[in-house]
Amino acid sequence: MKQRLAIAATLLKDPDLLIFDEPTNDLDPAGISEIRAMMRNLAHRGKTVLVSSHILAEIQQIANTVTIISRGRLLAEGNVSDILAANGQLSARVGVSDQLRAAEVLKAAGFTVEPLASRFLQVSLSDYKLDFAVITRLLADQRLYVSELTPIQPDLESVFLDLTGGDQQRSRQQRRRQPEHSPRQSRRRQPERSRRQQPDRIRQPELPDRGRRR
Repeated sequence: MKQRLAIAATLLKDPDLLIFDEPTNDLDPAGISEIRAMMRNLAHRGKTVLVSSHILAEIQQIANTVTIISRGRLLAEGNVSDILAANGQLSARVGVSDQLRAAEVLKAAGFTVEPLASRFLQVSLSDYKLDFAVITRLLADQRLYVSELTPIQPDLESVFLDLTGGDQQRSRQQRRRQPEHSPRQSRRRQPERSRRQQPDRIRQPELPDRGRRR
């Protein structure tokens, strides 16, 4: 309810630029659908809508353009369809009776094969366009007949992970290189520092004894 009230209060001013930060948090499915439709309608009315969200499937549904930033560096920017086409890798869902043998045949031909549930394989080919006819011919030559061959389109989440994979690996390596400080050593050094920081005591000058006679 607070999320909806905040959005409604913003829309009362009729701004030309609207910035939404995780606008669908803590909303039920009906509320999420309403917020997404509202943002699309605002864009159709000529408003500039900027959405920041970690739910990339939501961004892919409502955004026309997208910007991917990692560790302060701009990795990709442009239309969602262009980014998916340029950075995404098309794969295929292949159904076959003998999963292990089919995987060996496709791997020998240079394909990347990952096993899926229910005797399915996910087949992809890096740096080359995936040709479904080649997959069926290779398997048929080995008397392995395909029961399903479905293209798997790349999504924004997979593209994001591919683009930021190197940055995440470098950050983990930097954390490993940082020296670990022992808490025992820090506790032992604290009293020494405290004694050093204490100012030296100023000795008071000795006053002459006025009661003494020479």
